[in-house]
Amino acid sequence: MTTKDNKKMMGYSVEDILVGYFYRSPNSYHEGQIISAEKRDSVWVGENATAYLISYRDKGSFQPRYATIAITNN
Repeated sequence: MTTKDNKKMMGYSVEDILVGYFYRSPNSYHEGQIISAEKRDSVWVGENATAYLISYRDKGSFQPRYATIAITNN
């Protein structure tokens, strides 16, 4: 079974799960709710991790901010 088939069977993806979660930057200057997520194959973040580009709505701002995060693969 391929990952694509597995995604269809499970009904959700990592991107789907990230949307709606709260993001806080490592330095805590920026934080807000994640509004979109996209896998970034061009960014290497380690042996057992996958990079995702997220956009989030920073508190008190109407413009979205962007960050790259790493999700570890189990």
